[in-house]
Amino acid sequence: MEGSALRGKRAVVTGSTRGLGFAFARELAEQGASVVINGRDARACAKAEAQLSASGTAVASVPGSVADEQVAEQLIATCVDRFGGVDLLVNKDRKSVV
Repeated sequence: MEGSALRGKRAVVTGSTRGLGFAFARELAEQGASVVINGRDARACAKAEAQLSASGTAVASVPGSVADEQVAEQLIATCVDRFGGVDLLVNKDRKSVV
């Protein structure tokens, strides 16, 4: 991971509690990025956050649908508040307002 171009970057990944979204979040984390994850199910968010945190990743989660403007705004605000900004956005939801 040392020398990774993503070290110190801040990422928001929607739909990232399972499947391809989780794989994106995990890869970004493995490459040194801080990650804000998202999914509609709060328990799935907590589980995914715990899995990523266990590997030493700086991670936060925001449950809810990104089709809801308040959830989308909270995703960005969480990344800014916790990690100081947003460098990367991986948006899997075609209906989102992000």
